[in-house]
Amino acid sequence: MPNLDDLFYFEAVVRHGGFAAAGRALGIPKSKLSRRVAALEQRLDVQLLERSVRRLSLTAVGDVFYGHCRAALAEAEAAEEAAQTLTAEPRGLVRLGCPPGFGEHALAGVLPAFFAAYPKVRLQLLVSLETIDLIAERVDVVIRANLAFEENSDLVARKLGPIGIVLVASPAFLAAHSAIARPEDLAGLPTIAHQKTQDQSIWELYDGADRPVRIRHEPRLLVNDFAVSREAAIEGLGVAMLPQAVCYDALASGALVRVLPDYHAGESMVHLLFTSRRGMLPAVRVLVDHLIATLPEVMRRKRAAVYQSQTVA
Repeated sequence: MPNLDDLFYFEAVVRHGGFAAAGRALGIPKSKLSRRVAALEQRLDVQLLERSVRRLSLTAVGDVFYGHCRAALAEAEAAEEAAQTLTAEPRGLVRLGCPPGFGEHALAGVLPAFFAAYPKVRLQLLVSLETIDLIAERVDVVIRANLAFEENSDLVARKLGPIGIVLVASPAFLAAHSAIARPEDLAGLPTIAHQKTQDQSIWELYDGADRPVRIRHEPRLLVNDFAVSREAAIEGLGVAMLPQAVCYDALASGALVRVLPDYHAGESMVHLLFTSRRGMLPAVRVLVDHLIATLPEVMRRKRAAVYQSQTVA
């Protein structure tokens, strides 16, 4: 009888392009994946993978075997879905992806009630700035913030609400520098910029009439992690441009304050994304329903708190 775990490990190694990448995606040590795939090859008495220092590729036999693996795993998944669909009580593991900051500031407030209502559901939270491919990475639900959401026929999208992008700094930093009255005043101050923006030295702000103002600044720190940017701003390293979801608590406590509160840097619309290719498992369905019912109000309250917090002109 074939071991489906070994087929799953082999398929993941091929899909992710290597043992290390598959190990990171699955949360399994690279050494374990290597041993299991080697044991599979030994049991089948065939070589499935060509291994070299720089690349990994399928052999001719491995290519055929990989196709059957994907089909077998899809059927196994379909069988499990069919069985769970007939189960009265939602149960099992649901994989949920979300951007950094969203879990600690929004999800944390709605998950206790969910687990109390559905004690047999387990949740794996995948926090990432990278775009998650629900189908390829076997993720059930994703919360994604985008300036514009591109329609995808394979996905169902539900809007949860907007998250604004604001300028923030620590009170100590602002006390040590000249007052910031106009966007142009940022040009001479150290800033904290997001590393993945197209031009890290230019910020585009919008006034109350949504008229754009482009400001050239000199980043002291370039970061690709919003949580790190927030902590750096709290420590007084400079002015940072952050999504509200990342700095809710810091603004509420006074650790950060708004800079140029009459200006904003746009909004990201937050979507809940999920796929309904084969029908939704009960555990996934109740999570989706719970998030749609609770997150918009949580986000609305958090958003209001940001704009009611202490501001610095």
